[in-house]
Amino acid sequence: MSDEKTISTVGAIPPDDERDAPDSPALVIAWCADEPLRVGEIALFRARGPVHTLGRGEGDGEARVRFFRQRPKRLEPTAPLAGLALSRRQLDVVATNRGLQITRVGRCPLTVNGVATDETTVVPGDTLHLRGQLLLYCIRRIASIPKTSYFEPSRFGAFGEPDAAGILGEAPATWELRERIAFAAQSGKHVLLHGESGTGKELAARRRDQSSVYRRGPRRRRDGRRPYLHRTGARRRPEPSRLAR
Repeated sequence: MSDEKTISTVGAIPPDDERDAPDSPALVIAWCADEPLRVGEIALFRARGPVHTLGRGEGDGEARVRFFRQRPKRLEPTAPLAGLALSRRQLDVVATNRGLQITRVGRCPLTVNGVATDETTVVPGDTLHLRGQLLLYCIRRIASIPKTSYFEPSRFGAFGEPDAAGILGEAPATWELRERIAFAAQSGKHVLLHGESGTGKELAARRRDQSSVYRRGPRRRRDGRRPYLHRTGARRRPEPSRLAR
């Protein structure tokens, strides 16, 4: 089994030197009515940090919630929110040991997990909806996604769009999955992919096949690629001798 690599399409684990990287509370834009291309942008908060104000525009000199486009070893700042129905001071946000303390100070109604509120503490997994304007998702996120060594930047694709192989996602686990697939493709070893149904095993296999060092090997098709064979064990019929028992 020394020539076999195993890749999981669920819960990718960072390299040893990145596993202990500190994470912090964060808010991810899951939907934005006036700026739909901002989905996936993230705001990171320092634990026990100062009050930050989320709202439209630059503000009046107070500490503001800033959103970024996070990619491997890059944190690109983006423009202030522009939703016309958002107040310039809409939410006050404070990071605590438990999560994020949220206080509504603007006119746009707030619901957290579908319940109207003006003040609450959100934890990872909670959603914040500013009515008709913005949907935010609370998570914990490392401040820097590790640099990729095998997955070439030329194949990244635009932020929030599928990469060259059709994999979509900006979370650290997705970038680690891309890196593992690229490593397996260049290793020349046999690869076993495992994961629950619907987690993208076939997509990962195709990505590995497209980048494999053996792609130009023998038994190529007319288009220059080796044949790709797909088998699903769950669909295999039992042998007749076993049905008779």
